[in-house]
Amino acid sequence: MSTGYPPQWFDHAWWEDEIDRAIATPDPALANLRITVAHYQLSLALRATLAPAAGANFHTWATWGSKKAGTTIRQEDVPHLPALARWAGAGVGLLGLAALGPRGRAAAPFAALLGSWGAAALTRRELAQASRMILRGNIIVLDEIGRQTARFVGTFHGQPAPNADRLAGFLAALRPGRTEAGGQDPLVRAFTHYYRSRHAVEHAAAREHLLLGNLYAILHEHIRLQPYIAGAMPRPARRLITRRLLRFTVGGRTMSAAQDVTAWAGVAGAGPLPLPANAELRGFLAGPGGWDRTLDGVHGSRAANWADIRDRMNFICALFRTGNDDPDLFTAPYSAAQCATIAAGRIPGGAL
Repeated sequence: MSTGYPPQWFDHAWWEDEIDRAIATPDPALANLRITVAHYQLSLALRATLAPAAGANFHTWATWGSKKAGTTIRQEDVPHLPALARWAGAGVGLLGLAALGPRGRAAAPFAALLGSWGAAALTRRELAQASRMILRGNIIVLDEIGRQTARFVGTFHGQPAPNADRLAGFLAALRPGRTEAGGQDPLVRAFTHYYRSRHAVEHAAAREHLLLGNLYAILHEHIRLQPYIAGAMPRPARRLITRRLLRFTVGGRTMSAAQDVTAWAGVAGAGPLPLPANAELRGFLAGPGGWDRTLDGVHGSRAANWADIRDRMNFICALFRTGNDDPDLFTAPYSAAQCATIAAGRIPGGAL
């Protein structure tokens, strides 16, 4: 089947080498850029494999998540954090002296100054910690899910006829068990629904299988990354970071995690949305322990604390439900010249 994409994108062995090279890159910024490009290429390869089913897949979304992670890894998305930390540090110093009464109040200017100096040192440490944690999570996602997608693409691309035995063989290589215990049960469900999406007769059913595959994959990812996301966000500042710093681009849209999801123009996101026909999808979103508080629209999808997995998943579910068909999601994260420079092992110039 001709797709116009390089043939190596459908070669599992080639992908193993590419993923090894990306995650072993010693320079953190370059490693993130290579990981982001790998997600973009896997997204296109998986889209070609799932055709005629249409819409974003896990790696389409992961491309933009990895690009956002790069701003933290390069420490580009925190222009307000040092000032906020100095202000908070001064406040801590003043509060400490308040308990000493008049003598403490007389020393307040010195306490504020010392608190500011301490906060500046703390900021540098926290920024370095956040960069390390985010890069580690960036690596884990490509290493664990990217390798399975590469295997799926190598197994099913060019195989248009349903083949239950082929699917069973693919799924058997995934580790049984819950994600929290080191298993990959959500990935079993994710790739099962990708397979069903490819072979669904009706477009609506194919779309819901694809969406459910994406949601299972992103849930597995966020359970795996919970220690790294929480570790990258100092506990006292989590709500402030969510409100002020978590702005990102998804395709052609710019949004904030602290604001309700901006639905793609092709979706009437302001009003009620039809409930999914797929019972498993309805259960994932709104069943007991469901992950979506805003099933009938996007109002209330904003996150208050990104370190809280339920807050994150509520936002992500609304984002996926209302944006999965947005063609802009497949836009390249960097220019062709920048991608060529990244492939050559260098950090390109220009906005990243």
